[in-house]
Amino acid sequence: MAIAGNVLITGAEVGRVDRGNRGAEQLLATAATRAQGAGFRPTVAFGKVDGALRSSLNLKSYVGNPRAQILDRITPSLDVLGYTSIKALDGVLDASGYALGDPWGAHTATWIAKKYDQWSRVGVPIVALPQAYGPFENRAVAEASRNALERCSLVFAREKTSYEHLLALGIHPSMCRIAPDITLGEHRKSTSGRSNRLVIVPNWNLRERVGGDGYVSSLRDIAEWAQGSGMEVAGLLHEGPKDLAILEELSDLLDGGIYSELTGWSVKDFLASSTVVVSGRYHAVAACLTSRTPVVVHSWSHKYKELLALYDLVGCMADPTDSSNTISKIESATSTHHGDSRVSSQQEHIDRSVEAMWHNVFSILDQKRSNPRVTNWKLSSS
Repeated sequence: MAIAGNVLITGAEVGRVDRGNRGAEQLLATAATRAQGAGFRPTVAFGKVDGALRSSLNLKSYVGNPRAQILDRITPSLDVLGYTSIKALDGVLDASGYALGDPWGAHTATWIAKKYDQWSRVGVPIVALPQAYGPFENRAVAEASRNALERCSLVFAREKTSYEHLLALGIHPSMCRIAPDITLGEHRKSTSGRSNRLVIVPNWNLRERVGGDGYVSSLRDIAEWAQGSGMEVAGLLHEGPKDLAILEELSDLLDGGIYSELTGWSVKDFLASSTVVVSGRYHAVAACLTSRTPVVVHSWSHKYKELLALYDLVGCMADPTDSSNTISKIESATSTHHGDSRVSSQQEHIDRSVEAMWHNVFSILDQKRSNPRVTNWKLSSS
């Protein structure tokens, strides 16, 4: 068996669990578990991940700084006492959900390009795990994103639209693949029953980028309707203070309370035990789909429609500012069983796609582990 190598997981750092991104937690946990299963030791940037979370996932700490790349030339290969240096890495897995595209600006793309440049200069293979990309209409964003992605050995887009954005950006097709979000291949034990509960998972992007206060007004109408229909209404925090602020504005209608302390996979378990979910968060939607929980989706990006399309459930999208449209979709979703054979068949196809993706990922990292002097890490065409 090959000697275990170190794999840096980036893009899914959760600095504080109590204020963190539940989707990032799930991405980090999934990538770490898969890396360990393939015989690698998962590593995260020093000081960037909550200590308790890092301990629970058995993560090592990487010490390196893109702002001080000159030190990489003289820093030895360090792999001791839970710490590792750049020369002791066998690969980098970028588990960002969505970081390169016009909505996030040139600053984010430039910083990612700087990190990629640091790792690639010393021959560390970089694989961008499945994520959303684009659009790249802003020239500065496009240039910085291209500079970053051209340094990868392999880039996975989560869906066709993102893949097309990559090709339009100029990334060579041989470097690009389409694969589902990695969390879609992680399954939890089925819940024994569902509580008569509607869960609202807000997203501040829907207020600031799409609907303004009309989005929050719509959520209030939905909560009032659900209570009138005999359901308990709960709010679930999936990411940060801006989402929490929306839930606090709805608090007088959330008779089931605000769940802000659930972390990691416990979020998915909570959603799976609910009757129906109204979500503006991607990984909350993903959790519902994999647990066959009825979900109505409020979208601000192409990634939501593409996710639902994997399950042939695009009809579950609703206008985030039109409560009557959302309520109609809730009634439809709860009357249509999400666990029917059609959806189950789609999940089987998704599972196979996820497994094939991981096989490709570790094929590249195994090249580095087996042949450390080689620097051109590419997926074999065989």
